[in-house]
Amino acid sequence: MTKIFVGADHRGFTLKEDLKKSFPEMQDMGRGYGEFAGDDFNEPARVVAEKVLAEPESRGVLICGTGVGMSIQANRFPGVRAVLARSVSDAQKARKHNNVNVLCLGADETDFAEAVKIIEAFLETDFLDEEKYRRRNDKLDMGCFCKGKCECCGDKKSGSNIVDKEEG
Repeated sequence: MTKIFVGADHRGFTLKEDLKKSFPEMQDMGRGYGEFAGDDFNEPARVVAEKVLAEPESRGVLICGTGVGMSIQANRFPGVRAVLARSVSDAQKARKHNNVNVLCLGADETDFAEAVKIIEAFLETDFLDEEKYRRRNDKLDMGCFCKGKCECCGDKKSGSNIVDKEEG
């Protein structure tokens, strides 16, 4: 059984609590409404992202009002591939093509029944381990696309548009 780490801000709290009843394998990364200062989405997203990175076979579910803030914050962590899914199809395609490991939901936009279906699709869909998808996903982790015009990469001579962070 896949371990699932779940977190929510104040707007996602009720949906998170309801979902935990349908998915007993969910491990809540918070103590409940108001667990994080100011009820911002940033802290639960950080906690879940770090847990998923520490346990690569796990998955994360993040819930806020729209799902947008959670997905932006979670994607700041290299190795996390978070997606905002509004449908079963979104979740399936994100798993198949992008090997996402964190699902973000918008509690204002997604009702309980649809959220259950989306999470089931997220958990049951496997990555299509084909060369084109591996190649595309590898590029997500490659670093800067500035063509050598910024300070982050040291590749000023070649003008390469993809520079590995460890090289630059």
